[in-house]
Parts: sequence; C-alpha cells; structure tokens
Amino acid sequence: MLVFGPIFGVYMEKIGLKRAFVIGVFLNGISPVLFGLLDFVDSYTPYLILSLLLRGFEGFGAILFLCSMFMMSTTVFHGRVAMSFAILQTVFLVGNSIGPLLGSLLNSSFGYAAPYILFGILQMITSVLAAWTLPKDTLNTSSSISNSLRGYLEILKIPSVAIFIYACGVSGTGPEFLTAILEPNLRQFSLGKVEVGLVFCLVAFLQLVSPLWGYLIDILKKPHLFALIGSIVMVTAVVMVGPFPGINPDYGILVAGLVTFGLAQGILSVSSITNLRLSIMQNGIKESMISISFVSMGYLTATSVGATIGPLMAGVLYQEFGFQNATLFLIVGNLILGFLVLGIIFCRTSKSIARSAEYSDTSHNDAEKNLLFNRSSRMSYS
Repeated sequence: MLVFGPIFGVYMEKIGLKRAFVIGVFLNGISPVLFGLLDFVDSYTPYLILSLLLRGFEGFGAILFLCSMFMMSTTVFHGRVAMSFAILQTVFLVGNSIGPLLGSLLNSSFGYAAPYILFGILQMITSVLAAWTLPKDTLNTSSSISNSLRGYLEILKIPSVAIFIYACGVSGTGPEFLTAILEPNLRQFSLGKVEVGLVFCLVAFLQLVSPLWGYLIDILKKPHLFALIGSIVMVTAVVMVGPFPGINPDYGILVAGLVTFGLAQGILSVSSITNLRLSIMQNGIKESMISISFVSMGYLTATSVGATIGPLMAGVLYQEFGFQNATLFLIVGNLILGFLVLGIIFCRTSKSIARSAEYSDTSHNDAEKNLLFNRSSRMSYS
C-alpha cells in the first residue's frame, strides 16, 4: 500500500474503475485460497517464498479495489461524499471485528485452511457479480490538469492538501498507537480477560456512529469546523486515557476517555477525506478521475503510514517513558493538526471578509456614479 498505492492511483484513469475493482477483488479472493492450501507445503523455504508472493498479490488486489471503491462512491454519491465514506468505513470496521471471530470458529471446527478458502471463494464470487452488475465507467476524465503524473504534482503543491493529508495520517495513527500499548496499561486495574476485551470493543463500537458525522458534514457544509472539533476532542480523550502526566490513573476516567476517543476518531477520519477533496476543488481543479484518484490514494496511503508509525512509536515510547508520557505523542500530533486547521479557517474567513468589503466598496462607488450621472442628466435637461 505504501509503495505501490500512489503508483496505481496515478494510472487509475487508464486502468478503469470497474476493471480495477473486479481485478482487485478477485486477487483478494484467490490469494487467501492459495494461502490456505500452503498448509500442505512441508518444506520451510518454499512455504516462505510462496507466502510472501501470495501476500504481495493480495496487497496489489487491496490497492486496486480500495482505490476504485472510494472513487466509485465519490462519483455515485456526489452530494453525499462524507456520508458514503463513513458508511464504507463502518462496514470495514464491522468486517474487521467479526472476521477474527468467524476465522477462529472455522479454524477450530474445520482446520487451518477453512477460513482462507471460504472467505476467498466469497470474494471471487463477489468479483464475478461485480463484473456482471457494475456499469461502465461514466466519470468525465477531462480535467484542468494535463495528465495524471503532472496532475498529482500540481495537487501536492496546494498547502491545504498537504495539511489534510497529514490529518489523514493522524487519524490512522491514533487507534494503532493506542491498541499497541493499552493492554499493558490495563494490567494495573487487575481486569479479567473478558473485561479487557470489552474495553477494546468499546473503542471500535463507538466508531460505528461515523455515518452520523458524515451526515452532519454533508448537511452543515462545515468540514473544516468538524476537523477542528475532532482534533480538540481527540486531545481531550488522550489526556483522559493517559492520563496526562501528573494525574493519577483512574479506571472510570480511562473508560470515559476511550468513549471520547472512539467518537473523536470517527469525526477525524470522515472530516479528513472530505476536507482533502474540498481543498482540491477550492483551488480551481475540476473534479475528474485524476483528482478523485488522488483523494482516494492520498487518504489510503496517509492512513497506512499512520498505521505503521503508530505502533512503532508506541512501542519505543512506552518502553522508554511509560504509558502516560508516551501518549504525549498523540496529544502533540493532534494539537499541531488543530492549529493548522484553525489557520485555514482564519485565512478563509479573512478572504471572505475582504471579498465582502471589496464588493461593498464597489457597490458604493457604483451608487455614487449613478447619483452623479443622474444629477448631470437633470442639469443638462434643464
């Protein structure tokens, strides 16, 4: 995802959305089926090589179908982009929550290969249905930027685009960071295994309200404000979860902080991709295959980077400084995001005030000119 994601995004216009989706889903289906059959490979070296190759094919498929899926949702639900993205995110969350449970049940009942083969076959059937039912690409590929590669470079020069790519990365960092070190921190409260599991499920469950944030963003048309609110709420949540250095740990405050964290995560992720798309359009670049592919791959790549950096930094900081001080990493990252978004809001507000003042001055001057013209006309008539 990190290496080939941007490359596929650049050439998505030539590949085609429907073709990319069908191929991607099929690769994501055939790869786990073959991976499940590796249980019959006894030699270590062939097993390792085949495993890496199959994971690579699965990665290619994931890039293709994820990018094309986000692009198709943007095209079809043009006026409800935030809502459609939030629904997709919620479906992914449900799948990630149910998948391990169903996989363990199938594994214990039918053996190692069963979950891989079953879910792989289901995905291959999905790819066939998609090839049969999805319409041809209808998105207008004409654009104000000449080609995909140059278009990507032009979009990257926009400052607000860089800020909201950073926002996407921040939204991908938080959950992985917390997941990596939360369990060791919970040991001080002497919780049972079931209680620990419920604590983790709490964060995931609260992200199911993401469609609500998408609906509000689409209706209120204030994605910048939601991004600012999300960063503030996230800082508050991490301060409670840590808690902030100097505050004594309390289980009740920690649970309240996790509730707040789950709500903030939904706001951040939905507002980030919405603002990324909006920043491109507000800078005079017409929505096209190029701009939409940039939004999709920009979000997916940034969140992948965040999901990689999150657990890495969590492990290093937890080992060196402990849980409370480690959470300062998330606090600082979200504070930076909040100040950057606040700067964007201030700049846009200032420009709006300046335009209003300019329009007012122009109208006033026109009124004076009309008055003088009327007076001169009456004097000439007299």
